[in-house]
Amino acid sequence: MLSKQEKENCGQILDLLPDEDIFALVRTSTEGVVSVCNRKEALKAILNFTDSLDEFFKRQKITKSILLKYIWNQEWGAPRDKNWQALRDHIIEQWGKLEGRGTKAKSTESREKDAVRPTKLPDKTVLTLTRKNYYRSTTFNYNSYVNNTVVNIHNHFPSPQADSVHNGMDMAFAMSFAKWYYSLLNSCNPDLAQAPGGFGPQHFWRDVKMQLRMKMRGEEIEETLFGDEAVAQKLLSFPVSDRLLFHPSDNVEGIKIKIGLLGQKVVIVCGLVHKHGVCVGSFCQSFGLISDPAANNAHKVRVTLLKMVENSMIEVMPSVKSDVDALAIERLTVSALE
Repeated sequence: MLSKQEKENCGQILDLLPDEDIFALVRTSTEGVVSVCNRKEALKAILNFTDSLDEFFKRQKITKSILLKYIWNQEWGAPRDKNWQALRDHIIEQWGKLEGRGTKAKSTESREKDAVRPTKLPDKTVLTLTRKNYYRSTTFNYNSYVNNTVVNIHNHFPSPQADSVHNGMDMAFAMSFAKWYYSLLNSCNPDLAQAPGGFGPQHFWRDVKMQLRMKMRGEEIEETLFGDEAVAQKLLSFPVSDRLLFHPSDNVEGIKIKIGLLGQKVVIVCGLVHKHGVCVGSFCQSFGLISDPAANNAHKVRVTLLKMVENSMIEVMPSVKSDVDALAIERLTVSALE
């Protein structure tokens, strides 16, 4: 059986997993004999049915990326060798040192308290668009200042007054991101007869949330999805199955960016939807972006809201100001990041 301190330490790693992974771990760790009603009960069951640290780390969901994220959360230096075994050994070693000093690893609550301390942002930022052979994908990398702390972004977005004045580099980021994202997604449309760019779950945080709202043929359809696999699969269904193409606005009227004081970003994009060369509607999509230190600080989507409206009579490119739901979408995205 795990000791009380070992359960607390392992619980902090489990806190990084999305709900679907936690409930999957309950089934495997208890061999399906325990039923739970919520995440708290699930965590308790997993830890109670784990006999040792070795058994805990061998769980399939305790991946290299999770271990890297945990090390970063704790503000520990990462080992030179970053394979799974080295990361595991490093974490256990650090736990031993903390226990010897009578201290504990930082919990989520204590890290959030530390994160309230002001963070100095750079005067200049550099926009970088990089391509990698990573699962045949590209990653959007924004080389910005990164503090080695986990930040609590609650109340760290600028006020509406400050938000009205956009820095030129911020807007350049938003426009480049929109061009990169929709080009990558559209490349999966078979009608284009080109090699897919590699759009997939690697562009999203594992616990990403997506809200979808579609107005079609007088009906309104709403759907909420959780997890990188589910969100990526849903978004891919539009170009792959429905043969849709997204044409985002290429000017400041159709794109908006809001940047938190600690680096989190919300990008709003408006545009048109085409099918077989004909405009069939419009869209407005938001992206809550947070950089991932485990992926060379590439920005990944933490939350996204997508509204699609069927309308073949559109004559002009929609704008953020003209879209009646854009402000609500922006507020919901900011709220979800908090």
